[in-house]
Amino acid sequence: MKTRFTVHIEVDVHDSKQLYQAALKTLTEGDGLDAESAKSLIGLDEANAHVTECLIAILDPGTPPAGTSITGTTVEFHAA
Repeated sequence: MKTRFTVHIEVDVHDSKQLYQAALKTLTEGDGLDAESAKSLIGLDEANAHVTECLIAILDPGTPPAGTSITGTTVEFHAA
């Protein structure tokens, strides 16, 4: 039997430059992308970071836990 759940995690981003660097590291070291491919996903540099894509790169675990499959990951922006 398969059931679907939605899990929400609220995140405050205090430093988008640090977030960008963490996402770049996750994509290149963890996921094995070359730097150019990673930057095409999250922005060319810290000043032009795609914050939503950085969050997905870090928070979406890629390989899901046993017995599950991830059907999608989304990020919504809420003005402070």
